[in-house]
Amino acid sequence: MKHRKRFPLWAAIVLDIVAAAALVGGWFLARIVSDSMHQEEPIIVAEHRTAPVPTPAAVVQPAEEEAPPDEPEATPDLRSEWQIRFAEHFTPEVIRTEDSYSSPNLSVTVTHHTYESEKGPVAYHLADIYIGNIDCFRSGLAATPPRFRMSASLQKMAEDQNAVVAVNGDFCSYSYGGVAVRNGVVWSKVRGSVDLCVLYRDGTMETMLPREFDVTTAVERDVWQVWSFGPALLNADGTPREIPYSSVPEIHITGRNPRTAIGYYEPGHYCFLVADGRQMGYSVGMTLQEMSGIFSDLGCMAAFNLDGGGSSMMVFQGELISQIYSKVPRNLSDCVLVTDFDPTPVIEEELPAEEGALPAQEQTGALEAEEEETP
Repeated sequence: MKHRKRFPLWAAIVLDIVAAAALVGGWFLARIVSDSMHQEEPIIVAEHRTAPVPTPAAVVQPAEEEAPPDEPEATPDLRSEWQIRFAEHFTPEVIRTEDSYSSPNLSVTVTHHTYESEKGPVAYHLADIYIGNIDCFRSGLAATPPRFRMSASLQKMAEDQNAVVAVNGDFCSYSYGGVAVRNGVVWSKVRGSVDLCVLYRDGTMETMLPREFDVTTAVERDVWQVWSFGPALLNADGTPREIPYSSVPEIHITGRNPRTAIGYYEPGHYCFLVADGRQMGYSVGMTLQEMSGIFSDLGCMAAFNLDGGGSSMMVFQGELISQIYSKVPRNLSDCVLVTDFDPTPVIEEELPAEEGALPAQEQTGALEAEEEETP
């Protein structure tokens, strides 16, 4: 048997190394092929750039606080105390109707009333008055200063002072005499024997006996009007007054006559009353006690009887609205009125009391010469 030739050892080693290398190379080749078949889309990394330096934000300075706009100055309220208190009765502009008048400074409403008495019907006219200033409440005179027997129609005196409403006064230059103050001017200091009605510039109205009146004190209180006639119709608490016969004769208290009176509620609020009379079937006239009761029912705190009879009249907006019993209206020495105007001082020549007073003998002569008036 032939012996095979032995393979050299070194060749075997070389073959082993080549085989191992082939095996390893094949594995690597297979891995590369496999990776190339399953590779995902490549992730592109952004090119690195130096970040820009941020521009610092502008520093905003806080705005200076603006001072709040000046509020417009409140318009000062130039209304008087009475215009504010009675504002519901006044109007921004003048408004006239048949029975009323209103403005920023004045309100007058006229009403007409009737009732039955034991002697027949009684008719009277009532003017309800609110004023914004005491200067609206004035007296008219037929002559300045008052002179004996000087007279004028009520309508003429009302027209001269642009009166909204006017009534007859106390017949100061004809009848009973006494203290007379008109629109702040003292015309007579002579004390008579009749009651007084005193109106001060603060709007307060008082009635008093002649012995209770002191002209010096009244002037210190800024007296505005004084009428001498009467009697006073109410007690101090506004209740009807039992009028003493010493004030006027009983027949004048109980008798039915045309009558005129002033009523006072409070400063700035007043009324005028005129009762028609001596006309059967229309109005027989009013007694003083009836008039006293009417003013008390109205809520007045004072009331004062003025001249009556043929002198009792009321003019409203230039027209005579009361119904007189005579054919022709009687001329008067004075009147009480309410006017609407921008208050300005009224300059009147003031005479000494002795010159302004009516001489006693002339007063006596007037009573003898003229028809006796009804209080």
